[in-house]
Amino acid sequence: MRKRLIPLISLFTLLTILVYAVLYYNIHFPIRTIFAENRTNSKYQEIIINVNNRTIINVNNRTERNKEDIMKTLKNAALTSMIVSYNKKENCKMEKLVGRSVVNLNNVKLDWLHENELQFVRQGGWYAPTECRERQTAAIIIPFRNREPHLPIFLRQLHPLLKRQQLHYRIFVIEQTDNSQFNRGKLINVGFNISREFFPYNCFVFHDVDLVPEDDRIDYGCKHSPTHLTVSIDVRGYKLTYAKYFGGAEMFTKDDYEKVNGYSNSFWYWGGEDDNLLVRTKQNNMRIHRQSVDIARYTAIKHTPSTERLPIAEKEKFRFKAGPYNKRDGLNTLQYELTYVKEHPLYTHFKVNLCKERDRLYGVLHKFED
Repeated sequence: MRKRLIPLISLFTLLTILVYAVLYYNIHFPIRTIFAENRTNSKYQEIIINVNNRTIINVNNRTERNKEDIMKTLKNAALTSMIVSYNKKENCKMEKLVGRSVVNLNNVKLDWLHENELQFVRQGGWYAPTECRERQTAAIIIPFRNREPHLPIFLRQLHPLLKRQQLHYRIFVIEQTDNSQFNRGKLINVGFNISREFFPYNCFVFHDVDLVPEDDRIDYGCKHSPTHLTVSIDVRGYKLTYAKYFGGAEMFTKDDYEKVNGYSNSFWYWGGEDDNLLVRTKQNNMRIHRQSVDIARYTAIKHTPSTERLPIAEKEKFRFKAGPYNKRDGLNTLQYELTYVKEHPLYTHFKVNLCKERDRLYGVLHKFED
């Protein structure tokens, strides 16, 4: 009888231990569920991304999980909807290019544009060739604030250009919504960071929305990296603004952009961030590539100049201070809050709070504000 009781007691003890273990785990390590939304809507809505600790946290504290796990899920969903078969035998060749053309500056509604001229664009502002293997996969990153009238003009010209070049691409509009001064460089860093979660792009184009390409021979496929695209602009006499000019639209491969640590996060005004980026490329022994001024031509959409500018003397002083911190100020110290995402018919729209106070705490901004 005693021999029979010993196994029963042992089994009861084991079950008791298991019950207590389950209760302890559920109390101290509650199971979290992944934030679930309709795939046609934002997968990041009301989410804060903290790049330093690589976690993703819902603002309402409903979701908290390792960022890599969640992003892997979202990335797989994006790949499912975006990838056209890679088993094609032939590489794409550019469609018949038209060369130089006049930019249509007429106002037009985005919905009309999609229904009448850009039906080939997929929801979220992407396109991929179906009959051949695309030349390149490119993310077009547009830093944005208060330029709504410019967007239809820009998209009307750019989408057909990218299609004729047989690129697999998506256009991302990154809008700054906080009350701080405009920070183009940091917005681009955010766009670079987020766009990679949609697809493993290998080419990144950083493009001002008020500069519209006039010629579809301007190669948006990262043939060279880094590349300065906006070589000649109509309002500047179709000449390079100055020998070291690196603003307007720039293009990098993923590896090259990570190598330079992206843009500085600390230029909280118009201008200067592009000059600092040029310094970063030189520090990494990179050469800037440009196409001919006769091809790389752009039309500038007229608008009221920004008041968020520093006097030239202060701007130069700030640039001088920023140089020594290029390895500590950029992609590796990026702080922001992503508050809204929506896939529009012609582009994917992000709204972000750039968290200037976090830059003072975690970045090097305080060193410039002495």
